[in-house]
Amino acid sequence: MLKRGMFRPSQGFLVKPTRTPVVRKEKGMRITFQATTSISPDRVPDMGKRQLTNLLLLGAISLPTGFMLVPYATFFVPPGDRGAGGGIIAKDATGNDIIAAEWLETHGPGTEPWLKD
Repeated sequence: MLKRGMFRPSQGFLVKPTRTPVVRKEKGMRITFQATTSISPDRVPDMGKRQLTNLLLLGAISLPTGFMLVPYATFFVPPGDRGAGGGIIAKDATGNDIIAAEWLETHGPGTEPWLKD
């Protein structure tokens, strides 16, 4: 089969398309629309069918929306596996936990160990 014109891959882009105006505008041209008659009452679905259609639509939309909304919402929730203050536990030089009540009994105000001379 012989390919010509636009169907030939090597020369398909070399053909210049011609443009012919399909609709010509004239001055003072008016377009009028005629309304159609309304739908007859026997062609309107009953309320049960409309509710079923709405439920099917809601079910079809809710799954993808939920799958997209859950990761989006969890992005804004801070991680909750930390303590109430969100800080880290203070340790001494040997790696034991420092308890605030014991520290205040043995040290007075202004005796921070990192301020040694």
